[in-house]
Amino acid sequence: MKRHYDTGKEDSYALEDVMKMLSYDDGAVIRKYSIRKPLIGTRAGYLAKDGYRRISVGQKRFLEHRVIWALIHGEWPAAELDHINGHKADNRIENLRLATRRLNVLNTGIRRTNSSGEKNIYWSKLHKAWRVTFRIDKVRHDLGCFKNKQDAIIARNTFMQDNSYAF
Repeated sequence: MKRHYDTGKEDSYALEDVMKMLSYDDGAVIRKYSIRKPLIGTRAGYLAKDGYRRISVGQKRFLEHRVIWALIHGEWPAAELDHINGHKADNRIENLRLATRRLNVLNTGIRRTNSSGEKNIYWSKLHKAWRVTFRIDKVRHDLGCFKNKQDAIIARNTFMQDNSYAF
């Protein structure tokens, strides 16, 4: 279920509250204000099951990396934010970049079900070879089968570079 804090449609009223109540310190959001005084100066939010850190300000909830972007840049991010190193909870500003949906999806990690250890490469039992296949912008790309896994990796990387895609 998608919630309002996942959509990236924050409003300017909330930004004013965020700026008054929170500050940034090396990848963390720190409370400047709290009804419970002992919480001032401590890290805001919690680590959710999906690996992202979330923060509540009043009745609104936000993804921590979007709050950090707003604290540093003075406005909510206009697009999706990508964690460059792929770690969802690493919210240092130098690890965040504006990204298109395409770039953000391409920068995802290897799936748990992956048995090759490489993105977009799997062993085809039918062909008894390593197969390179993936989707970009709803278009399926099948680069074929390779007897050698290293050849499959080279083919994938060459295609990605030639078409200006990046992991």
